[in-house]
Amino acid sequence: MGALTTIEKTSDIEVLRALAHTQQNEIANLRMQLLLRDERIAGLVRDAFARTSEKLSRGENSGEPTLFDEAEYIVRESRNAKPEEETPTVVASHVRRRGKRARLPESLPRIEEIIDIPDEIKFCSCGAPLIRIGEDVSEKLEVIPMQFRVRKTIRPRYACSAGKKEHGESAGQVIVAPVPPTILPKTNATPSLLATLVTWKYQDALPLFRQEKIFSRNGIELTRATMSRWILDLGEKCRPIGEEIEALIRAGPFMGMDETPTKVFGEEGRPDIRTSYMWVARGGIAEKKGVVFRYHPERSDKLPAEFLTGYEGVLQSDGYDVYDKVVKGTPIIHVGCMAHARRRFIKAKKSGKIPCSADTAIDYIKRLYKIEREADELKLPDAERVAYRTKNAVPILTAFRAWCEEKSMTVPPESLIGKAVSYTLSQWNKLIRYIDYGFVSPDNNVLENAIRPFVIGRKNFMFSGSPDGAKASAILYSIIETAKANGHEPFQYLYYLFSLLPTARTQADSDALLPFNVSPASVRAFVSANWLGVVL
Repeated sequence: MGALTTIEKTSDIEVLRALAHTQQNEIANLRMQLLLRDERIAGLVRDAFARTSEKLSRGENSGEPTLFDEAEYIVRESRNAKPEEETPTVVASHVRRRGKRARLPESLPRIEEIIDIPDEIKFCSCGAPLIRIGEDVSEKLEVIPMQFRVRKTIRPRYACSAGKKEHGESAGQVIVAPVPPTILPKTNATPSLLATLVTWKYQDALPLFRQEKIFSRNGIELTRATMSRWILDLGEKCRPIGEEIEALIRAGPFMGMDETPTKVFGEEGRPDIRTSYMWVARGGIAEKKGVVFRYHPERSDKLPAEFLTGYEGVLQSDGYDVYDKVVKGTPIIHVGCMAHARRRFIKAKKSGKIPCSADTAIDYIKRLYKIEREADELKLPDAERVAYRTKNAVPILTAFRAWCEEKSMTVPPESLIGKAVSYTLSQWNKLIRYIDYGFVSPDNNVLENAIRPFVIGRKNFMFSGSPDGAKASAILYSIIETAKANGHEPFQYLYYLFSLLPTARTQADSDALLPFNVSPASVRAFVSANWLGVVL
């Protein structure tokens, strides 16, 4: 009986232990679910309200400026600094020196103002007259409000002074100089006005209704409807320029592609609430760079398949699987974007709740970029850059992958750090392909920088009123970003293009106007010589 009681007690203890173990596992699972929930909430809050910068040089509570306290922050930083001196200002991670005031450009006109002492006090206390031994000079920047002028074109008309009765009917003909060709005939728009409208809208993200108010405040009636028609017409007139930019990119050894959402109304066969996309590609040959925007109502493989037809170079993109589908079975070499991997680890660091630091991954990536900076400083040609990467970057990549594989076995896959690790491993073969091509960078950031003006403008414009408007915008964005990529100031290049495109008669004439076929100095000289009242 005693032995049976002991067996029963032992059995009860084992049951209790098993039950306790099960409950401990359930508690651990619940705690993990709470952490994941808190992580998702933190990520959503950060996405909605926090700054989108990926910089990690300062702490989260370092007191760095936000949108509405930037002025206060700058004053606070410089309150104890002496003007015109290099004064150390201590911040969270380093010592920043307040530099001297930048000298104003020599190209700006100077208006001299002499402030002298009265003649009656130009005597020393001993009675001798004072002599001028030098001068103190200071310069301040002055602004003249926007000026509008009317370019009045006068074409004298001529007729025979003897009259047609004596010399026949043909003698009575009136002769007048032909109308100079303009990019928008039968309108009162000049190249300077059109360049201003396009620059304001596509470079400065200023919607047309705000431009309308600016003109109205200056007593000029220029409606949104009129400006919209002009932009549509400009898009059509500049379509050959956009096509040449596309041809340049397709001919190059490298192309970066990405896409960003937009809203377009009036698309046939689909509701206005549906999201459309602006696809962007960047590439070129030698020192010629091109950026092209293409509108398409879908995010499917249709547009990239069309755009990449016949292309045989390197394609760099993020992990969107459409690109994998398009390049499959083609000679295109697909390279991934390290910045997209880093972005996921940054998000895990800022919002993650799982006790696994993302700092190690971020440090690995930081070391890879340090190698790129060193190669840039050494100005290594492509072949030597590949060798430099092989020697210095490959060991880091090997260690980085080993770390990711280890963490993939220990962190929850649905956590932010788990998703970052999973994305990196899934894209690994593409992420490391940049090593073999000296002209390819580890990321697609240059392309994303070209997309940024469109993204900023999208927040102000909200939508395009029609597919034709979206296509015209794509062409004008292409021209502006290509001009910038080749060293041009957007307004000056647009003025140059809008002035000379109507006079182009042959393909050679049009090709000479392309942003990568004309130097910034030549454009500046043209603008200075032809734009009313301009000194550049």
